[in-house]
Amino acid sequence: MKRRAQEGIALLVAQLNGELAKQLAILLQEKHLYQKITIDAASLAWKVLSEVLDHEAEQFNRRVLQVNSFVLLSAVALGAAPRDAVTV
Repeated sequence: MKRRAQEGIALLVAQLNGELAKQLAILLQEKHLYQKITIDAASLAWKVLSEVLDHEAEQFNRRVLQVNSFVLLSAVALGAAPRDAVTV
C-alpha cells in the first residue's frame, strides 16, 4: 500500500532514529569511541520514497531535502544518483 508524503516522512524519521540507535549501540558495545558509525540515510530515503504515492513523491522530496539536506542528504534531489552515506 502506498503512503501519503507526510506518512512517508514520519516513517523515514522513525527508520533513521532506529538506525541511529542501532549504530550507537554498536559503537558503545563493540567499537572504540573515536571510531565512526555510518548511517545510509539516502538508502533509507530511497526505500521510503518507493512507498510514497506517485503524485506526492515531489512533495516528499522537497520536505525531506528541505529539512535534512544540511546533515543527511545532499542538496541533490532524491531523483538523482544516491550520495554517500552519512558518517557520524
